[in-house]
Amino acid sequence: MTVKTVFKKYSMFIFHLLTKIVPDSYLSAQFKKPTGLFGKHIIGNLMDIGNAELHNFTLEQMDLQPGQSVLEIGFGTGNIMRKIHKTTDGFTAGIDFSEDMVKTALKNNQDLMKKETFEIRKADISKIPYKDESFDSVYTANTVYFWPDPVKNAKEIMRVIKKKGSLYIGFRLKEEMDTMSLTDTNFTKYSEEDLRKLFSDAGFTNYKMVSKEGNGPFPSHTAVITKD
Repeated sequence: MTVKTVFKKYSMFIFHLLTKIVPDSYLSAQFKKPTGLFGKHIIGNLMDIGNAELHNFTLEQMDLQPGQSVLEIGFGTGNIMRKIHKTTDGFTAGIDFSEDMVKTALKNNQDLMKKETFEIRKADISKIPYKDESFDSVYTANTVYFWPDPVKNAKEIMRVIKKKGSLYIGFRLKEEMDTMSLTDTNFTKYSEEDLRKLFSDAGFTNYKMVSKEGNGPFPSHTAVITKD
């Protein structure tokens, strides 16, 4: 049985076990920025498996087309970037501020890194290293809780999206996260109205949220913010 198989079969058990034996502050910090062996091998795998339905649902909403340019923010293991590029064969870029996740994503995508249309960079959401209107779409899942300056960060993301392009945010609602045995340390939790207000305050009101029940403990939610 491979490590991936173990995590897929026992992910919720492993998560609940970690909440019992690992200090909340350390665990939430790892979800924010996976670091070291624990971050790469435990948190990275947990996020891949635990977020699989959320990723798939959000990618469905994106309706990716050949030639589209897409940026992923907080790519983790880099597996979703790979899936995006295989679908579009357009310019696919990703930024993550965890050096260990950058190394993991580079290792997982050695073949694609040979292409000029696939790029992985260590960077922070506060200063995205791309020009205005560089991407048709921006994708991010379960990162919004960790944005250091949410309104400013929202504006920075929307800056790199082309007109009529969209930002797709996969996330869990506040009331769902409150059941996850994690404290508010390092997390800012959002209701639908909270997230809508965040983008309204940033000057972007073309907002909708779509949801889908799944096989996991929580529904999948995707906020779609379109740049007019």
